[in-house]
Amino acid sequence: MDKNTVIGLVLIVAVLIGFSYFSKSEQPAPQPQTTQTTQPAQAEQPKEVAAATAPVDTVTPFKASFAATDSVAAADKDSVVVLENDNLTIHVNKHGGTMSDVWLKGYRSYDDFKNDTQAPLHLFDSKNAALNLSLQTTAGTINTADYRFVAAEQKGKNEVTMLLQAADSTALAITYTLQEGDGYMLTMTVASRGLGRHLAAGKPLGIHWTQKIAQHEKGYDFENQYSTITYKLTGDDTEKLREMGDDEEVAEGDADWVAFKNQYFSSVMIAPTSTFRGLHMVSRQITPEVEAGYLKYYDARAEIPFDATGKQATTLHFYYGPNSFNLLKSMDRYKLGTKDYDLEDLVYLGWPIVRWINRFFTIYVFDFLTRLGLPMGIVLLLITILLRFIVYVPTRKSFLSSAKMRVLRPKVDEISRKIPTRPTP
Repeated sequence: MDKNTVIGLVLIVAVLIGFSYFSKSEQPAPQPQTTQTTQPAQAEQPKEVAAATAPVDTVTPFKASFAATDSVAAADKDSVVVLENDNLTIHVNKHGGTMSDVWLKGYRSYDDFKNDTQAPLHLFDSKNAALNLSLQTTAGTINTADYRFVAAEQKGKNEVTMLLQAADSTALAITYTLQEGDGYMLTMTVASRGLGRHLAAGKPLGIHWTQKIAQHEKGYDFENQYSTITYKLTGDDTEKLREMGDDEEVAEGDADWVAFKNQYFSSVMIAPTSTFRGLHMVSRQITPEVEAGYLKYYDARAEIPFDATGKQATTLHFYYGPNSFNLLKSMDRYKLGTKDYDLEDLVYLGWPIVRWINRFFTIYVFDFLTRLGLPMGIVLLLITILLRFIVYVPTRKSFLSSAKMRVLRPKVDEISRKIPTRPTP
């Protein structure tokens, strides 16, 4: 290394050291820490000033409040409350506070009939059906399925109130009233008990209802083709999803009710004093190869108005029962407003002309004969004979003409072979 290189390196190092020294001397002196002085000053503020600067809403969030009481309620070992009348047995599960199981007395599935088991028909159970209610709170969305309710008020076997109570004594109350005697209607009311401070103003009650439809009859195909989601548009006709295969649909307007329909039985959710908004329905086929014993998976989501002040409860009706035309029509006696339920639309009566015959003749004769205790085969045979007799008079001439044509057809064909038709020029 030559002399000039060494001198250059020394000068570069000297410049760097000098630059670092002068830069450090020109930096501003560090500012004193203010944390120690500002905190005591805030603590010494007058109470009036502290109150004015504090947050306006210091209430414990709604969701967290319920979490505090959830462990207390969990000490209750009984998980269901039983409601019962002459026709129904309903289990209301404390986990979620909604119906988990429904049995229909007086009916049996094909398997129970085949095995001579005297068990009521299990319409659905907690493993294959769920009803979740959701509310918008200041802390976010809460779902009733996430909480355990307390059966706070029970009146015999026909009424119970399920409470989801917060630490500040506010609560969500769900009351179930089962029609006494031989009824098939369950009334459900959802009400706020002081929840106005927790709930977002003007937000509706969300509903999410699911059910796997069990196969109750012997033949899968025939039962499946009469099972579908059916719904009633407000002030309009009854609509349904496609029976075969998967289907999904959003109602074109508000709906009065939505039904999870099997061939012979239905679960129907009704809005007696309001309407379902944004009704979104999904039907998925379940083949025997995928899971035996089931027909379809139903899913319905909707919203319904909810009064957070608690002045007015949100009311729902649930029909659990057979698809009997006259029985479904009689459910209008439970309506709370002026609109008819029209649940009888769940029963398909055929094309217009056939519908009138079935509506005003077949149904009444069928009910009369079955009340006599006759076997179903004899009932169907007698109805067929009666219908043949009724339609014989107006169709007699047409029948005779058809019979004559059948007799003359061979002679006409023979003449046609002997006298061939002249080709058209």
